[in-house]
Order: sequence, then C-alpha cells, then structure tokens
Amino acid sequence: MILLLPALIAVFEARKPAPPGFSFGVPALAAAIGRRPGIAAGTCLAVLAASAVLLAVSGLPRFETDFSALKSPMPEIDRANSAIEARFGMNLNPLLVVSRGADRKEALTKAAEAGAVLAGAATPGAVVAGPGSYMPSREGSKAAAARLSRDLDPAQVGKALHEELDAAGFDPEAFRETSSTLVESLEVSSGRPADLDAIEAAGYGGILNAFAARTESGWAAVTVVYAPGSSTQASRAAEAARLGAALLEAGDAETVVTGMDVLILKIRDLIAAEFFPLTAVSALLVAGLAFAHFLDLRKVALALIPVCAGFAVTLACMKVLGINLNFMNIIVLPMIFGMGVDDGIHFISRLSERGSGGPIEALLGTGKPIMLTSLTTMAGFGSLVAANNPGLRSIGAVALLGVFICLVFSTILLPSLIILGRKLRGRPVA
Repeated sequence: MILLLPALIAVFEARKPAPPGFSFGVPALAAAIGRRPGIAAGTCLAVLAASAVLLAVSGLPRFETDFSALKSPMPEIDRANSAIEARFGMNLNPLLVVSRGADRKEALTKAAEAGAVLAGAATPGAVVAGPGSYMPSREGSKAAAARLSRDLDPAQVGKALHEELDAAGFDPEAFRETSSTLVESLEVSSGRPADLDAIEAAGYGGILNAFAARTESGWAAVTVVYAPGSSTQASRAAEAARLGAALLEAGDAETVVTGMDVLILKIRDLIAAEFFPLTAVSALLVAGLAFAHFLDLRKVALALIPVCAGFAVTLACMKVLGINLNFMNIIVLPMIFGMGVDDGIHFISRLSERGSGGPIEALLGTGKPIMLTSLTTMAGFGSLVAANNPGLRSIGAVALLGVFICLVFSTILLPSLIILGRKLRGRPVA
C-alpha cells in the first residue's frame, strides 16, 4: 500500500485533474461549528454525560448467553423441539454426568451408582437416564432378587408361557428363543443382584453401549439429566452445581457434572474476566503509538477524546436500544476502538502541521476523508444488518453504532473543544 498508492497518485495526477467530488456537507458543518462551538460541544458533552449516568446506574449491556438467540431461524426444527418439550415436560438441553473408570465395567458401575444419587438429588420432574436406568442400585437389586427367588419359579414361568401361547393359537416353537432368554434372565436375577455381569449374561449388555465410550485414559460412561421444561439456563447451571455437591457428599469426587449451559456460563465468565482488561491494554497500546507519533501528551489526549467518548456512548446506546452483548458482537468493541481512533489522529495531525490554520481549516482539510472512510466502514459492516442470522445482525448493528458515534465526536466535539480552548486562552481560532 505505501509503495503502490503513491505511484498510482503520481500517474493519475499527471493527467487532467479530477473534479472535487461530493463534499459530504463538511463545509456547512465547519461553518456551523465555527459560529456556535459552544452549542456543538455542549450537545456532545450532554450526550456523553447522560450516557455515563445511564451506564453508572444500570450497568453495561447484558451479556446474552442463550445460543438460540444467535442461530438462524429454523421454524420446523424449533416447532418440533417445542412440541417434544411440551409433550414430555423436559428441556432438551440436558446436563451430562460423566463417570470414568479403568475399564468399561468400572465406568458403567460408577455411572450406575452416580445415577442412584442423581435420582434422589435432582429437581422434581427431572428425568435421569443412564446405566443406572438398567443397572439398579446394589440395595434395590438385592431386594428385587430376593423377591424373585421367593415368589417366582423361572421354570414355571417358561412352562406357563408355552401353554398360553399354545392356547392362543401360536406355535410355541416359534417363540423358543424368546422364552429361553426370559427363563435364563429370571434364573440369573433370582440367583444374584442385577449387576453388569448379570445383565450381559442375560444378553442385554449391548443396551449399555450407548452410555459408554473408550477414552485416551480408559473408559467413560455418561448419565443424562433432563431438567423440567420450565427450567432456565441459570436454573440448570444451579442444578449442575447442586448435583455435583450431592455426588461429592456421597463420596464420589471423580464424577463430573457438565453440559452446554455450564460451559456457556463458564465461557461468559472467562470473557468477562479477560475482555475489559485486554481492551484496556489495547487502549494503552493505541495511546503509546499515538504518543510515538505526536511526542506530545496533550495532542494524544485530544486525539483519543472522540474514540473514548464514542466507546462509552456506544455502550449506552446498546443499553437503550436493547442490543445485548453476545459471543459474536463483543469482538466488535475493540475494533471500534481501533477504527475510531484514526479520525482523531488524522485531525490532530493536520492541525499540527505548519501553515495548516486553525481547527476550522483542519476540519475542512480532513473532514471529507474522515467522513468517507467512516461511511465506507459503516457500509461494509452495515450490510450484516440485513443478514438472516441474529448473531451477524448484532455485529452489524454494534459496528454501525460505534463507527457513526466516533465519527460524530471526531467531526463535531473535537473541533468545538479546540475552538473553545483557544478562545479561553485568547488565541486566534482561524
């Protein structure tokens, strides 16, 4: 760019000069500021003060953690999910309780034991599904086995099934395999608790494969907890903490309770903990680069006025317009700082040049380029406002607001403050 652009300018300037082009209202704006700098500066400062009060009273825009608010609309899928949640009374964004073991049997056994704890600690109306649904607790299994051995004779059950099938007109031989499996299962259950070995011996071990998987360090088994349909993201995260405490109290310190809601809130907390400190670091870097250019703290402060004021007013406007921060548009805020500072630097640089005249002349010289670069940036980001995806729309909306507000403060507040400052010191304005 620094090599190509000057070469192109030299080539085109050798030809017939181009017409001046559209002024974007800069001359009229400069004249109005020159006549009434107090009104111009006062209006901008009043907006800034109101924004500061709003942010101090009500805080920053809310951080939206609901991913469904960022995805493109999918009416058929959304209707189907809503119907399922309404029919079964549970939320389709479950908590996942992960138990680990050295082998498959250990992981599934731990998951079944954790399931018994979860069933007693979960919110009423929650659905707990996992290995424990097929592997009852040791105590319950022993009690069931005792009842079966006392009240049920597997051989008599097989004989009765054979007779009933024959009486109903079915061929008992066609059901021999099913009948044999039933008798074997009852014999296993009558003789000992229904642990993993007993379930697999009965031929039903494959059912548990959906809950177990091999990992790099061994095996993991998962139990799924579906919260009631009326639950919120915050209540599901609180449920995860409560279930984790119940498992810990039961002596299980290794099983982990996680889920999408838990991860989202943790990511939000990480962003909140790092975003503003990192934004402050970027602001210091920008100020350092500006100082390297001006070598004058006063000029650096003047150049940063538009972007600092614009940043605060942008946050206040988001609050007023109901535009929440989210995982997508939050990246725009540092970009606004980086793009918005350019206008102030250009203006102060022009004002610092010898023979450049006063702030009005500087505005006339830089106003059009500042307007044009800001408007082209707004056009680029503004196209996202028409996107179908809400996350992309929020990026476009925040960028439009931020760049426009920085443009206003660069072309109105900054020149007005410099004019008023010169008048107070008795220096010529022009």
